Amino acid sequence: MPPSYSAAFFLSLLLLAAPLPPSAAAKSRRHASTTATASYRRISWASNLTLLGSASILPGAAAIALTTNSSDGIGAGRALFSDPVRFLLLPPQQASFSTRFTFRIAPSPSYGDGLAFILTSSRAFLGASNGFLGLYPSASDDPDLADVSTVAVELDTHRDVALRDPDANHVALDAGSIFSIASASPGVDLKAGVPITAWIEYRAPRRRLRAWLSYSSSRRPDKPALSVDVDLSGLLRAYMYAGFSASNGEGAALHVVESWTFRTFGFPNSSHASAASPIPSPPPTDQASFKSTTLPLPTNHHHHHHHLLYKVLGGVLGSVVLLVLLVAISTVLWLGHSRKGRKIEEPAVMMFEDKNFRGMLPMEVVRAATNNFGSENVIGIGGSGAIVFEGVLPSGSRVAVKRFQAMRHCSKAFESELRVTLDCPHHPNLVPLLGWCSSEHDLVLVYEFMPNGNLDSALHNKGGATLPWEARFGAVLGVASALTFLHDECEHRILHRDVKSSNVLLDAEFNARLGDFGLARMVSHGGVPLATQPAGTLGYLAPEYVHSGVASERSDVYSFGVLALEVATGRRPTEKGTAVVDWVWGLWGRRRLVDAADQRLQGRFVAEEMRRVLLVGLCCVHPDCRKRPGMRRVVRMLDGTAPMTLVPDKKPPVVLKSPLNQTSSVNTMDTKNTAFYSCR
Repeated sequence: MPPSYSAAFFLSLLLLAAPLPPSAAAKSRRHASTTATASYRRISWASNLTLLGSASILPGAAAIALTTNSSDGIGAGRALFSDPVRFLLLPPQQASFSTRFTFRIAPSPSYGDGLAFILTSSRAFLGASNGFLGLYPSASDDPDLADVSTVAVELDTHRDVALRDPDANHVALDAGSIFSIASASPGVDLKAGVPITAWIEYRAPRRRLRAWLSYSSSRRPDKPALSVDVDLSGLLRAYMYAGFSASNGEGAALHVVESWTFRTFGFPNSSHASAASPIPSPPPTDQASFKSTTLPLPTNHHHHHHHLLYKVLGGVLGSVVLLVLLVAISTVLWLGHSRKGRKIEEPAVMMFEDKNFRGMLPMEVVRAATNNFGSENVIGIGGSGAIVFEGVLPSGSRVAVKRFQAMRHCSKAFESELRVTLDCPHHPNLVPLLGWCSSEHDLVLVYEFMPNGNLDSALHNKGGATLPWEARFGAVLGVASALTFLHDECEHRILHRDVKSSNVLLDAEFNARLGDFGLARMVSHGGVPLATQPAGTLGYLAPEYVHSGVASERSDVYSFGVLALEVATGRRPTEKGTAVVDWVWGLWGRRRLVDAADQRLQGRFVAEEMRRVLLVGLCCVHPDCRKRPGMRRVVRMLDGTAPMTLVPDKKPPVVLKSPLNQTSSVNTMDTKNTAFYSCR
């Protein structure tokens, strides 16, 4: 070991020998009251808050503004208490929580999306602004966010049809998804521009969340505006961050929180929280100091010895963890030092056992083909953030080179796409993989070049040539055939999870090729997929998948149904505030189904084929996933060899099973959520 690293190691041992400083929570216990009721510490807005995006502290630390009254290019803001709040003990005991806050929403000059009280496992993530209140990303396809858990109570001032908002003035509960599981009228005008006080309470034993709103800051209404029976145990981690989030979308409004109290309770025989009681009012104080955050402190005097034991155990465990980390860091530094003198280029990073895969290419060949990944060769960006380049191999073949950065979430997308493509390589309606390579910094997939771009551009390119019906019908049939192959004919069952028009490429003869498997998952035939953060693109996602996070063949079928309707009508999944599914279903109910055909075709289509595509699309987007056909039957209905499935005149309502008293075939020991709506 070199002298410098030897010194670092002995310094590490000295650090371990020193006593660890007590946590902020342990320090605060020494100043807590020993009475039986709750004790609070007062925290000004100017301290212990993490501000993201547009969030700021107003002059004098009187309140926090989550958004600005101008277009700042961000449009969303979040303010979180910097210290995590404990919600679970071992053995599993879940805390209840209650909060009270006063807020106001002032137009400037228009209204934004609204604000939300939030509990989240991430202190760094800020979501989208276009209707999402900064809670979630606009497209749930970021693998790096798969482990972020979020619960929010919306105070929504904008109706977004695509997000299934009932109106532009409602309170709603989001549990792991922007699609609310319950909503109601708040009983006040959220856009009145005056202070409004909200009370929110969740009682874990009863599995019930309630919310009240009032213009009065001291008198809570007798009847809650929102009452939901919901089990949040699958979303509330051991520690969560509490705070607020808001967004403006296309509007401009000030979303201001003027005061806030928050506490957890309900841990039996524990000093981690106070006993259950109504939400307390803050202690009497002057107006300036009242405009601050009030958070609870543990108060039980009888458990002092337990705290001491916890501190000792925490110190021992912390020392062990720190020792392991320091040894690992020393090893990495030693390896890095030993490599500094080498001038030989690092070999390609081998991520798979099959090192003799015939499609592996030298990185030098790929760099030469793309002019060293020159910006002039960029032709697109993949859903996982990978950049796609056009290139020419030494043989003269044109290729599409998909370049991932060797970062955690990009590596996962690369590995997923490569494994799926190798597992199910040959089908005329899948984009052919020609090769792959990897280095210390880059992960690369090389595909056959598709000269006619993607189906999205061909359908919606204004001013361009109209895609003829023959190519459209062939594309729908081709994608259906590709999904049949993925679901039933590969070694593993492959769920694409991101079927949409921009992921359907067109070759030189306008044949459809399904691509972009960065979100795909492989499941054994007869197996059940695990619940994950819903991934894909809004408008194409099945409602039960958004609700549960459990993907299946039927959620792929739903996405295909939206795609089929998009191809036939020329309309995007959501256009002019109306979902294409609802629009076509309305025409079907009035016996005017073929009137949904894209007017740009000017009647140049085969009426029976148009009718079949539209009816198949409606079959596939049936709200009850158990009534959707499998992809093999979809192919037969499209080619006319099987009768059409009956489609009701009126679209059935979306019915999602309650999280309570629900039996699921999903193994909940391997998943993050506890409530599922599984369809197979």
